[in-house]
Amino acid sequence: MLRFALILAVTSTLLYPADAFTPTADQNLCATVPANADAVAACTRIIEAPSSSTLDHTVSYTFRADAARADGNTAAAIADYSHALELMPTLVPALSGRGIAYRNVQNYDLSLRDFDQAIAIQPDNAELYNSRGITYRMNGDTTRAMADFDKAIKLEPGNAAAFQQPRQCLRRPQTAGPGDRGFHPGDQARSHLRKCVL
Repeated sequence: MLRFALILAVTSTLLYPADAFTPTADQNLCATVPANADAVAACTRIIEAPSSSTLDHTVSYTFRADAARADGNTAAAIADYSHALELMPTLVPALSGRGIAYRNVQNYDLSLRDFDQAIAIQPDNAELYNSRGITYRMNGDTTRAMADFDKAIKLEPGNAAAFQQPRQCLRRPQTAGPGDRGFHPGDQARSHLRKCVL
């Protein structure tokens, strides 16, 4: 199923009776993963079209924000996620995306607020706990980070390997001593940190 149709189907069940939905060419293009300039232009056309529904605007803002975040344009991503959330405050992909964007600019309080809201809406979503755990870890709260990583693993034991990586980063690497052949202070710690960059 196409990404735009999937998001619309999920969100529209909250707002509208079940109707058949066929995405337009712009909606299909807007949902392109990974996004490109044509996809962003299609999302913008949908947002600017007077005939677009609130739901179309919400989804298009979210996809355009995803593209901006992927391109490193965090300010534009936060603005578009915020527009989407003004239209639909409970849209978890927008809350999660904005939480990641805030984390990327080290605004951990706002990041945690968005992840808290998303988890309140979808308390069984392991990826949300994992993402919030990463924010806690980056903010120096290893106790809460570990609890969130453990919760993610408990919710999705089949995906434990993916959730273990950030959890493992909380552990101190064992370092070789100065008497060990080839030892250079900090080498093992730097290697450990490279593996932990998310």
